[in-house]
Amino acid sequence: YIDYYDADGNCHPSLSHFPFIVLKADNSNKIRKVREEAIRHKIAFTDFTHTMTEGGSIAQQAWTKETPESELEYLGICLFGDTETLKSFTGKFSLYR
Repeated sequence: YIDYYDADGNCHPSLSHFPFIVLKADNSNKIRKVREEAIRHKIAFTDFTHTMTEGGSIAQQAWTKETPESELEYLGICLFGDTETLKSFTGKFSLYR
């Protein structure tokens, strides 16, 4: 990560040196399938589900722990890995606009 500075000297910290490509999925199940592929390919990822939208982190963790994976509504996922490997299972998604 690197820090960016504006003309006034304000720091905009911890931005990735590498670009983030944001893709759009039609529904939660498509994100679930991408998550499964990430696990299969040993790709580092972080996901975001409906159980992470209300309350603080303690409440969110409890709600997530009480929810079976099959009932989680995936809202997003961030993948960290080799571009060609990622393209092999994300290539069908369009850019988010």
